[in-house]
Amino acid sequence: MLPAPFDLDKSKPPKKQEIVKITKLPATTNSSSQVSPQFSPKPTPESSPQPSKSVFPEVAVARRVFQTENTPDNETSQDLVKPNLRRNSKPKQKHKKSRDLPDESHKSPDSPDNSKKPQNLPDNSNKPSSPPSSGTGNNTPAPIVNFFAQFPRYPGAEKGSGGVLRSQFDEAAYIFHTTDILGNVSSYFERELQKSSNFKPPKPLTTGESNLKIYEISNSTGSETNYLHLIVKGGKTVIYLESKNYTMAQLIDAETEDRKDEMLVGYLFEAIAFVKKQYKLQNFNPDTDLDTLADKDKFQTSNFILKKAIKTTSNSPVSNNQLIDALNLYLKNYKLEPLSNEGNYGGGTLYTLKSGKYESYIVFAPTKDNQTVIIWSNDKPN
Repeated sequence: MLPAPFDLDKSKPPKKQEIVKITKLPATTNSSSQVSPQFSPKPTPESSPQPSKSVFPEVAVARRVFQTENTPDNETSQDLVKPNLRRNSKPKQKHKKSRDLPDESHKSPDSPDNSKKPQNLPDNSNKPSSPPSSGTGNNTPAPIVNFFAQFPRYPGAEKGSGGVLRSQFDEAAYIFHTTDILGNVSSYFERELQKSSNFKPPKPLTTGESNLKIYEISNSTGSETNYLHLIVKGGKTVIYLESKNYTMAQLIDAETEDRKDEMLVGYLFEAIAFVKKQYKLQNFNPDTDLDTLADKDKFQTSNFILKKAIKTTSNSPVSNNQLIDALNLYLKNYKLEPLSNEGNYGGGTLYTLKSGKYESYIVFAPTKDNQTVIIWSNDKPN
């Protein structure tokens, strides 16, 4: 991240700083930066450009952040909230290469075989089996749709901004460029998003700039919204998907900041959601279940997000080792390190998910009736 000069000693009030926050991947281990290319469906010849022979690389996956507080207004001029995850080492230098994650299926959530699950789960009674498909029961939750992974890809587009934007943007989770004109590119995305079951129809925003077109795009449930920026410069059209909408001046001049920490939390919550479904765990209700914890006083701080906690039940017995194995198998698909045992807390065990300089935490807290509650912690508990 580039440092932003700010002199507190000046008598003149400082100018409000603008920051572009870039969605990137968390650092991973033992993952290759080279992935097999994949193809997008060809556009119709009468209204869409012909795809070139080149193919584009797999797009990095970004996850939605689970928040318990209201997010700040999405004004382009306001300062962005900095991540509050604990760092276990000093930040590394900029231009760090992001690691690619495995691509996900482009099937719609209603597809019978599109359930999210780890690959190659062993056939062992002590190991978790694959979750049932989304069509096996009326009460089976729909698979989690990953916004960035499911988003349409423009045929023949190449990774990065092609030199249109600064090099920091080339590490973004979703950024491509093409030599096709803006009209063809925008028509393609309007058509693909209109017919997609994963997204609502795109909403064009007024930019007042002829070389910039922005669409507000939400997933089918309306729980997540991102912004598609189409930027024209030097005979190229840049296709940039981001969590906030920016002006051309901000994209060209403003300081940049990463969002790697938020995606790490997203991966952990996705793994927890899988385990909940796999072993039929139940939601934890802080109002009625708090007294069941063996050491409830340890969890009555704002650091613990009790409303997101889940619990085992006597009707579906499962050991803590089985739960950890299932979580690690799921996280392995994103080439993340296994959860590390950090010792005891609240009568249970504290686990850390690490990725480079970022960390996220969960506690396996015991209850008085010998069940387990999985509780996420914003920072490492003391």
